[in-house]
Amino acid sequence: MNQLTDDVDKTIMDEVAEARAEGNNVDYVETRDAFYGHSVECIDDPNATNSSWVNGLIFGNPGVYAKASPLSFHPNALGQSAFAKLINAAR
Repeated sequence: MNQLTDDVDKTIMDEVAEARAEGNNVDYVETRDAFYGHSVECIDDPNATNSSWVNGLIFGNPGVYAKASPLSFHPNALGQSAFAKLINAAR
């Protein structure tokens, strides 16, 4: 999962660089360092000192063919608030 995140981040950074080179006013805001210690793993870690900013695996309606929710592995309210602070600080 971390490698996938690295790959997506690199793609986004490359696209932002290309857009800036074309004269577009767009920036990339680094968020990974801020999320360190607030990952999904700390949900089940009794020794964790930080709360998770990311949802774990969430299932939709229970049943034989329950599907994972689109909210799985995305920022929760705490994570969204952290994103907002980082983006506003970059302005």
